[in-house]
Amino acid sequence: MTIWRWLQDPDMNFPKPIKIGRRNYWREADMIVWLDQQVSAT
Repeated sequence: MTIWRWLQDPDMNFPKPIKIGRRNYWREADMIVWLDQQVSAT
């Protein structure tokens, strides 16, 4: 539920998933960049 909320909130700037079949996957590099942004914002 948390990831769904992050995806719905444009202010979170959470990376969009890559859909393969019915599953969602995220690129590791996109997640690292997003996490770095979260740490630097606080």
